[in-house]
Amino acid sequence: IEKIYTSLITAVKNGEIPQSRIDDSVRRIIETKFRYKIAAYNEEGMIESPEFIPNKDEIEILKKGEGVNREISQKSICCRGDRALVSPPEETVRIFAANAPGFTAHLSLDKNDIVVSGIQEAEAAINKIPAGKEAVLYFYSYSAAGVEGVFSFCKKKGIPLAAAVSGDPFPLLRSGSYDLLLMSFSNTSASLEFLAKACSGVFLPPFETKLMRGNTQNE
Repeated sequence: IEKIYTSLITAVKNGEIPQSRIDDSVRRIIETKFRYKIAAYNEEGMIESPEFIPNKDEIEILKKGEGVNREISQKSICCRGDRALVSPPEETVRIFAANAPGFTAHLSLDKNDIVVSGIQEAEAAINKIPAGKEAVLYFYSYSAAGVEGVFSFCKKKGIPLAAAVSGDPFPLLRSGSYDLLLMSFSNTSASLEFLAKACSGVFLPPFETKLMRGNTQNE
C-alpha cells in the first residue's frame, strides 16, 4: 500500500497523472460504497465503513468473482500499430519505463532488459545504448500526459515506442503518438498485471482494427 501511495504521489507531481483523475477515482469509490451501503456518515459527519467479514458462501462468491475479473481483464487488452514489437528479436534491448509497481512486478524479463521508473531515466538508458544495437521502449502511463514528448524523443533516436495505457486509452489513441499501443480499459490490479505480461511478450493481445472515437493517425 505504501509503495502504491508513494508512486501515485510521484506520478501526480511529475504530471503523469492529473490531480482531477485522482479526485474522480476517489469520488467514484465513495459513491459506490454509499450505493451498496458499505459506507455511511457517522455522528461526527465523517465517512466510515463497517468491517466486512464474509461467511463461507460469500468467500466462494468472492473467489468466483476474482476469477471472472481476471478473465475479463486479460480479454479486454488489445493493441494497435506494429504488433511485432510485442515479441522483438531476442537480441533487442527492451526498456520498460513505468512508475507503477503493480505493472513492473509482472514483467517477464530477459537478460538484456532494462526497467526504469520515469521518462528521464528512460531517456538516459536510451542514450547509453551502443550504436547499431536494436532497442524498443515500452512506456506505461495512467494517461496520455507526457507520451507525445517520449514519442518525439524516440523518433529522434530511431527507437520504436510501445506505449501502454490503462483506464482511458482514447486520448493517446487519437494522438497517434506511438508505434505500438497496448490498451487496457480499466485500472484494476489484474488489468495492470495482464497489461505488463502483454508488453513483455507473455501473450499476444488481439489487434484492434476498428476506428474508435474518431480518426487516429496510426491506421
